[in-house]
Amino acid sequence: MYYKLNPDIALRRWKYVPYAYYKKGVREAQKLNKEQFDTLIQCDGLTELPDTPLVHQLIQQNFIIPVTKGDLSSTWSLFKESQTRYFPALYLVITGKCNYNCLHCFMAADNAPKMTELSYETCLNILDECVKCGIQTIVITGGEPFVHPHFMDILKACQQRHLTVQDINTNGSFITKDILNQMLEINILPRMKISFDGLKHHDWMRNIKGAEKRTIQAIQLCHDMGFPVEVQTNVHLDNLDTLLETAAFFNQMGIEEMRIIRTTEAPRWVHNANGKCLDLEDYYQKMTHFASQYVAQERQMQIDIWQFLTLFPKQKVYRYRPISLTGHSYRSNYPVCAGNRGMVTITSSGEVVPCAQMSGYYEKNQMSLGNIYETTLESLLTDSPYLDKITCPISKVQEHDSSCKACPYWKLCAGGCRAIALALTHDELARDPAKCLFFHHNWMDKIDHAILIANHDYQNIDTIDGKPVRESIHKQEGQ
Repeated sequence: MYYKLNPDIALRRWKYVPYAYYKKGVREAQKLNKEQFDTLIQCDGLTELPDTPLVHQLIQQNFIIPVTKGDLSSTWSLFKESQTRYFPALYLVITGKCNYNCLHCFMAADNAPKMTELSYETCLNILDECVKCGIQTIVITGGEPFVHPHFMDILKACQQRHLTVQDINTNGSFITKDILNQMLEINILPRMKISFDGLKHHDWMRNIKGAEKRTIQAIQLCHDMGFPVEVQTNVHLDNLDTLLETAAFFNQMGIEEMRIIRTTEAPRWVHNANGKCLDLEDYYQKMTHFASQYVAQERQMQIDIWQFLTLFPKQKVYRYRPISLTGHSYRSNYPVCAGNRGMVTITSSGEVVPCAQMSGYYEKNQMSLGNIYETTLESLLTDSPYLDKITCPISKVQEHDSSCKACPYWKLCAGGCRAIALALTHDELARDPAKCLFFHHNWMDKIDHAILIANHDYQNIDTIDGKPVRESIHKQEGQ
């Protein structure tokens, strides 16, 4: 019999992931064993394969399809090999320019006209490099990405290269029915991550009159036309009063997810906040109260509270967001950021950085881990200062701060988020103060109490080696 790969399956290999496949639309690649991989690579529509239990298994798992000889696999599905480390996604800042002047912008939007922008030709070169590197998923952001004069052309270029545009980060001001139809026509259906900073507060935060009305219209339009939407809300002392109302509003609209973000200490926000910034303790307290109010009502929209808590109302479960590791996955040589193993960020000036939140620090301190105008992306992801930075093991953080060595929560947080550590301590190897506060001030207990009092049907789903995380932590604390 002859077989070809399911058109939604693509075989891939990287330096440290030799046997893997992509499923179309899914960011992460999945591992295969050598026997599976060797069989799948022969499923090209030209090679006759014997009838074996493994072939039957691959048919049942929808990896391969029986065909007549000469019915070939798609170009995207065919085996591709990269010499780089494993990087499935690219966070691409196509422009630093923006039509808004937001009070909290870490990119200093008041200087937006002076901001850098990747040319269309540079974007094409980057996307070609993505194909070479085995990158499958693109997140497009800015600035405001829609101000780029070739925004739609960049989307078309992604589609032509079989790259998945997973997310578009936008303020929503340029979203129209015509633009969304153009995206649908080229089979681009990303999640639209649209900023909205609270009913009756959005205009002030965005520093633009009428922004609230336009943004709500954009969110509604995206939802009505079948685009998944994530509303992103920066929370501070002034908009707490309408946060629950805002969540209820978008839940009623049918929005899939709302992400609540503590407005952080970026220089521009510190200057404009006038005491409105929530400190970490206040943030945890207010978000616990909000979560208890939200779960007390019948809701469907997922709530992701940045670096604190995620609520899944459909399943009536929740997770503690600071937990990044579980007992069975912990090892001392684990990289300091799991996200950086799977995503690389390119700024609008061509700089390659561990994550977008760190870009300001590197630019301010004139630090470069590599620039695509000077070195190919393939080289930067094969052997470079960038790789040295992101492969730094968590043991370096533990050695850097001796208090981490005796901490019973170390194997859960592994020092926490490097971007937050950098923002709050100006030391990228320091422990993340937000995680220390969370664990040592018993915020897991406080969350459990608040949520279960509000709705006893909810359950925490964090586990270590198959046991509830609370049970495992208490055991460690007692040792």
